[in-house]
Amino acid sequence: MLEPLPNRRRQMLVVIALIAAVMIVAGLVLRQGTVRGLADSAAQAREQLQLHEEALRALIERYRVLPSVLALDPEVRSALSDPAPPSALTDALNRKLVRINGAADTSTLTLLDREGRAVAASNWRSSGSNVGVDYQFRPYFQQAMRTGTGSFYALGVTTSQPGYFLSQAVRDANNTLVGVVVVKLDLSALERAWTALPDVVFLSDRYGVIFLAGRDEWRYRDLRPLRPEEQAAITASRQYGDLRLTGLPYTRVGMPDDPVPRVRHDLAGELLWVSQALPEAGWTLHLMRSTVPIKANARVVALAVAAALTVLILGGYLLRQRRRMAQLRARSQVELQRLVAQHAEEMRSAQDGLVQAARRADYGESPSLQHLPGRPRATWPILLIEVRVCLEHDQCLGCVDSHMLSQAVGIQKLVPTGVT
Repeated sequence: MLEPLPNRRRQMLVVIALIAAVMIVAGLVLRQGTVRGLADSAAQAREQLQLHEEALRALIERYRVLPSVLALDPEVRSALSDPAPPSALTDALNRKLVRINGAADTSTLTLLDREGRAVAASNWRSSGSNVGVDYQFRPYFQQAMRTGTGSFYALGVTTSQPGYFLSQAVRDANNTLVGVVVVKLDLSALERAWTALPDVVFLSDRYGVIFLAGRDEWRYRDLRPLRPEEQAAITASRQYGDLRLTGLPYTRVGMPDDPVPRVRHDLAGELLWVSQALPEAGWTLHLMRSTVPIKANARVVALAVAAALTVLILGGYLLRQRRRMAQLRARSQVELQRLVAQHAEEMRSAQDGLVQAARRADYGESPSLQHLPGRPRATWPILLIEVRVCLEHDQCLGCVDSHMLSQAVGIQKLVPTGVT
């Protein structure tokens, strides 16, 4: 059978076990709080992403009908139907496009013939005029010539200013395709709104290239390496001009099957990542949010739980100690009372024996008491009583001098051994 551990060692093991238990519980609370916080934050991020999508759709739909209206304008149809329209007609069209562009608050309006050459534009007076430029390579022109409508986000060929292009095919009175009208929208207002947000909101195209972002350093970055055919298509359409596209500096965090995807950005730290596809435009809307506040809240909760458990443990320990001290005091009181009673009984027995010895001495039965000087024999019982009272009240030094004590001890030695 093993011997019991020393008390101090046992207490140390209990303390270590309690500390380990508190740390395990706090760790579980931290992990669960982090998972729950990430899930809640991701749900909120998806709701906000939906609002951003609605704002983007509303901005685009506001101008969606404008190309169709311009395609029905008689002057537009007449100019595009004539292979060599008179300069008076094109000048009138340029001025008309300027007025419409100002009223509609668009970026530029451009008319393209069936070969893709710009015959009129709202920026005809600027140094970066679109007039005379060949846009046959642009996807929005090819889409409109093929299906009747088109759209494309790119940098301007002459201005290098980004914008979203909406196109509409133009047909003459005989329903013959004679050209394309193009409306360019400026989406920078969305970027300015996103810049004021604590989250990182951005749009990527079908190739994973970020073209609209609330952070300047995130713009024109690719989310994944481009395949050769994708790079060739971007170059052919001059979508991003002469810009050199670089990868977004991030790495994946966690497991692939985590319900909330997370990444670690070189500058922004760890971020949760939610996305929403916009299939009509071939875009994807993204929102990234820092996980620092989420983990900080989880740590606060875990520390609070650990503190509460520590208080409960300390409270239980103190309560146990109080109960133990109370039991010790009760046992000590009982033992003290027993010792006092035993002492009193012994003193009474000694007193009775001394009194009997003194009486025998008075009758001459105990001549050995004659040598005790300083007190008559009749006063010896009184002396013993005084000494006993002083001893019972712990006043030996106060009322019993050494001479009195020696006399009492001498008298007590004369008590017969048979007396109790």
